[in-house]
Amino acid sequence: MTKLRSLIFRELKICRKLYIIRFPFLIAFFVFAVGGTFLFTGLFTELLQKDNFVSSFTELFSMLVMLYSTVLFSVDNTFKSDLNSGWNSYSYALPITASERAAVTLIRFIGTLGISVLLGMGCIAVINAIAGTQFRIGCVIFQFILLDLLLLSRIIIDFFVLRARNTDEYKKFQDKGSLICIAVIVCIVVVMLKCAGFDFSALFNSSSSEPLSLNVFSMLTGDMLLWLIPLTLVLFAAYYSVIRYRLQYAYPGETRTKSNAPRSDARTRAAGASQREIDLSAPHSEPVGFLYKEIRQNAKSVCAVILLPFLILIFLTGCIAIVSLNGEHGDGWIVTTLTSTTIRVVSAALGFLCVGGLLLSVFHGDDKKLWAYFVASAPMGVSRFLYTKYVLSFAMCGLYFVSSYIAETLLAAISRFALGEELVSFGGIFIIIFFVLILQNSFLIPMMLRFGEKKGSIINIMIILCIAIAAVLVLSFLPAEIQNKVFEWLTGFLTGDHGGLTSLLLGIFPAFSVGAYILSYKVSCRIFMKGVNEYDK
Repeated sequence: MTKLRSLIFRELKICRKLYIIRFPFLIAFFVFAVGGTFLFTGLFTELLQKDNFVSSFTELFSMLVMLYSTVLFSVDNTFKSDLNSGWNSYSYALPITASERAAVTLIRFIGTLGISVLLGMGCIAVINAIAGTQFRIGCVIFQFILLDLLLLSRIIIDFFVLRARNTDEYKKFQDKGSLICIAVIVCIVVVMLKCAGFDFSALFNSSSSEPLSLNVFSMLTGDMLLWLIPLTLVLFAAYYSVIRYRLQYAYPGETRTKSNAPRSDARTRAAGASQREIDLSAPHSEPVGFLYKEIRQNAKSVCAVILLPFLILIFLTGCIAIVSLNGEHGDGWIVTTLTSTTIRVVSAALGFLCVGGLLLSVFHGDDKKLWAYFVASAPMGVSRFLYTKYVLSFAMCGLYFVSSYIAETLLAAISRFALGEELVSFGGIFIIIFFVLILQNSFLIPMMLRFGEKKGSIINIMIILCIAIAAVLVLSFLPAEIQNKVFEWLTGFLTGDHGGLTSLLLGIFPAFSVGAYILSYKVSCRIFMKGVNEYDK
């Protein structure tokens, strides 16, 4: 037991910063959900079908709370930190068994996840008390389903990741496991919704006068616990087995023999000779060289930005087609659903979030002290390096705008030829998204350069979350008349039916975003070296 306590203390000490940051995020999200419940409960007071609207939004907030509280502590950086520090290789020389390694990982996982889930359940109870709805057994069933899906994802990902013995293998195995995990989880969720009889068309049928009703919890009965609890225990046992199996050996795989040792030495000498023959007089600090390096380094992200709108549409079309199998729908239901306003807004929102993440990846791998000092040693190296970064980020935002416009044109063509209907253009929304991304990068890039990629991203997320929480809380305490005016302005803003002041703000916003982007470049050049000491942490 002493050995287990020591190992648990070591891992908790490694993860202490992660937990210190994530628990405030969890509490902040709970405050956001409670404030949103206050707000929407007040908005639906005068509606005829108030109970249906309140029940649906309460169920939606409850699902978001359960999802966030489950996923937030599902991943940690302990194993990656052990690879970077060399502890993983050194620990195999210590009297630590694979069973002890697996037990420590599982105990820490259950402890942090259990605390997070219990806090989420308490928040759901508060949400139901505010809305005047009843806490149903379906919440518990849904939490078990999320927990089982999380365990299945950890089993799949860790089956690959725990094989890694260096950071390069870690990244490769993590990407492979994540892709397989996403495919498996999506298939399972779609099959579960189909087997449960979930009416997918009701979510996107804009012609229906009935209020939006999820009714997910009503489909979940207490009898499901009879097989969910044993399934959860089996998944925990399988997760323990995967960890124990993968952590048995320091270097799994084939062993090197004496016959191939000289060959590897020859390769090492050849690689060293080729590195020594680098032409130091080459203009490595020229903008063209930096731009070539950025394009080669971020080629996958650039391609993903171009294909993202089409991939989102293909994904949504596949989900609609699978869920609508054997269903009673009219002709052209898939096209009607795909071209509905709800789907298009969801696609734009997903695209905005995904592009924001892809723009962050532009700086992935460059927040290293060695690279920063190399750039600073070149003539005007810092300014030219950052210039190419800003140009590439701006170009990726532009490519996403062009690709979104093409996808929107394709949807309009499909709707025109298949249904004979004209779609309302979302071109104005995509223009706004383009300049919002530019403005977001204006604040995000200096933060990442000053505090490093990890800390900078966390600080930006905290700022955005604080602004969202403040907006929801302020709206929830405003009088109903002012709330109605705010929502009318937002509706007119999206439909294009806005006044002169809004038109003036829309005209100023692009110039303001570009000006902030240029100013951000100047600031980044000044603070670049100040943030070098925060790298590699």
